[in-house]
Order: sequence, then structure tokens, then C-alpha cells
Amino acid sequence: LKPMVETFQNNMKMGVIQRYGLEKLAWAKGFQINKLLFKHYKSKTIKMKRFSKKYIITKNMEWEALGGGVSRKFLGYDNQIMMVKVKFEKGALGAPHQHFHTQATYCISGKFEFDIDGEKKVIEAGDGVYIEPNLLHSAVCLEEGMLIDTFSPVREDFLSGGAVSYFGDKK
Repeated sequence: LKPMVETFQNNMKMGVIQRYGLEKLAWAKGFQINKLLFKHYKSKTIKMKRFSKKYIITKNMEWEALGGGVSRKFLGYDNQIMMVKVKFEKGALGAPHQHFHTQATYCISGKFEFDIDGEKKVIEAGDGVYIEPNLLHSAVCLEEGMLIDTFSPVREDFLSGGAVSYFGDKK
């Protein structure tokens, strides 16, 4: 038990394990997690919790420009989930990309053409989109609008302050 706990603690320090993501990591490494190990892990080693404020008042926030007519505001996150409000000008493009995160998107306003794994659909206000991990996907804004994107686990690449490589073009 001790070597497994130490391995998981070391991985946590490297940011590999995220809260309650222990089973997935252990499964990927071929381990069987027993309740004793999980209980020990939860109670002793989860110290690197990263999270947003409890209340995010968007009228007090500036939009973060991503290029190509796309801007965003973070609406909340912790190690397991992230919600982002994304504003698109007409013609803005989310170029084809993929990531290991599960993504669910809600269309607040506007009209968008999504392409998920080769299947294209136009969505508009009130519609939703589900994107499985690692599927190639893209979107084109047909009418100015806003989306709420949710990701699990958190998009660490968004929080790191680096540029988002799949925004920046307009059709």
C-alpha cells in the first residue's frame, strides 16, 4: 500500500492526479483501487486544490481577447470541472482541435456550425453540444453569439495564461 500511495502522491505533486480522478489514473496504470487506498488518498494527500471564487460576477470582469473575434470569461473551476463563457463575432472560427477533456457546450445566443468527428450540425440559442474526449471538433460562428463551455477535468492550459492555438482566424 505504501509504494502505491507514494506514487500517487508524487503524481499529485506533478499535477497529474486531480481531485477524485484517482480511479481513472489507477485504471490507466493497471491498478485496482481498494477503498482503503482511496480513503487514505482523499484524507491525507489532497492539498493542491485549485479553485475559483465562489461567486463570479461577470459584469465586473473584462473579456479576455483570444484573437479572431473570440473572447472569454471564466465562470468557475476546480480541479475537476471548468465553465467558461465565450463570445464570438460573426465569422469567428474555433479551428479543428482535440483534447482529452470531456466538453459540454450550451448556446446562449447566436448561431454556430459545429463539426464533431466529421458530423456537422448548426446549433442556436437553447441548443447543447456534447464532445467526447479526443474527438476532433471545430466551430464557425454564423451569427454573433455566446457559448457556455464546460470541461472536465479543468483546462489547465487555459489557466496557464498561454495563447489558445485554435482561435485567431475569421471566415
